[in-house]
Amino acid sequence: MDNACKRYYRHFDESLLEDRPGHRSCVMLDANNGCTGECLAGISIYHDDTFPEPQRHPFQEGFYVIEGRGEALVGEERFPLTAGTAFLVPAGMAHAIRCTADAAVKVFWFHSE
Repeated sequence: MDNACKRYYRHFDESLLEDRPGHRSCVMLDANNGCTGECLAGISIYHDDTFPEPQRHPFQEGFYVIEGRGEALVGEERFPLTAGTAFLVPAGMAHAIRCTADAAVKVFWFHSE
């Protein structure tokens, strides 16, 4: 791969994860990779069985469950998460994820305007 293409490329490695309340997370794609506006994408691994403080963003956020089992809280609604589940959180809506099994739940997430 030439150097120009590397700008748009990043490979996930668990050493990239940073501690957050209730989970570990890393940004995979941001302005350094060519994203514009509120575009971001990353991986988060939720290990706690209680919901962290819900987050709110001025942009929509989408999720795709890679592995594990958990539960999402979006506004006042709760629903189960298993591998293959995808869901969207509208801009400004409170949301949180928790693990419901022995193994953590790993998600791919993205922000967009």
